[in-house]
Amino acid sequence: VLCITFILLLVNTFIRNNLEQKYNLQRGVLNQLQQTQIQHEKIQNNKKSSADKFILESNIRYAVIADKIASILPDEISLTRLHIAPLDRGVKKEKIPQYLLNTIFIEGNSKDNDIIGIFLDNLKRLKFIKEVHLDNVKHDNRDNRLSFKIRLAIK
Repeated sequence: VLCITFILLLVNTFIRNNLEQKYNLQRGVLNQLQQTQIQHEKIQNNKKSSADKFILESNIRYAVIADKIASILPDEISLTRLHIAPLDRGVKKEKIPQYLLNTIFIEGNSKDNDIIGIFLDNLKRLKFIKEVHLDNVKHDNRDNRLSFKIRLAIK
């Protein structure tokens, strides 16, 4: 009985040591995964705060402006120039005249004057546009098209 008890105790010790090693190994892997998850959460939080900061810095950004203008552009108009002057925030005001800040300059061509009017109406409906000015419309006799210049003030 003593020998059997001793053998059972030895087997129990070996099995326990083996299981304890496996447990410690899995615990180490779990700790490493938790650390990796914490790092990923920190990175995600940093990305989210950077994105929030980016959005808060300006109500509207250059790519969004260009995309909105492109989405309302009639098919009959071809743009030759779209210039978005620097937005007011983050610009050293002494380097750029105030009248150029928050301004969009659009130049293009159309065969029909009414299409230009439709485009102007569409521009006035954009939420970020404060004023729309049609600066110039010229008739080009060579290709029988109208060239125009529009100046937009951004809110």
